[in-house]
Amino acid sequence: MKSFSRVMRNVHSATLIGSRKSPTRINEIAVKIGRKLSDMGVLGYSGGAIGMDSQFMFDYSPELRRIIIPKTHHNGLLANGRDIIDYRQTNAQRCEEEVLKVAENYYDLDYHSQELYNRNVVQVLRETVDNPTDVVIFWAPEIGHCVQGGTKIAVMIARKYKIPCFNLWREDVLEEVCEYFDIPTRPPTLDFLC
Repeated sequence: MKSFSRVMRNVHSATLIGSRKSPTRINEIAVKIGRKLSDMGVLGYSGGAIGMDSQFMFDYSPELRRIIIPKTHHNGLLANGRDIIDYRQTNAQRCEEEVLKVAENYYDLDYHSQELYNRNVVQVLRETVDNPTDVVIFWAPEIGHCVQGGTKIAVMIARKYKIPCFNLWREDVLEEVCEYFDIPTRPPTLDFLC
């Protein structure tokens, strides 16, 4: 796996996603990562879900963010065709085709879950569904090196397209990414008083 600093040399767009149930410490770091990427002029793609998606986008410039949602109105967000995009306004058929390459259970899912999976495709392959982002930064638990939850689909698609993926759930990856952005990973202490 390439080092984060090496990958970042050529990053113009990033997928920023993850679990809905993330720890407060990670949420705070995600806001800072989002802000740093935005300040660097990186186009950020996310999904508008509570948790990691919202945290990464919290302080992201509206001109540089692309929040991909599964329908016109989702989680208090209304698609506007600029920074908040209903995935169905892209090539929805192509999205489904991409999901079918990685999700064997697609047709067993309810309609809403299928829409979420399809939305994940645009987070990674962008509005044209054929122009992958340069990197995926996410936080999601893993079991046996297998990403859990809905984030799994986006990561599987990214890996299929050989996009470097960095899971902040792994402490070594978190340290590497935060070192690159000069973000402390430990909360401040009062040790200096001793």
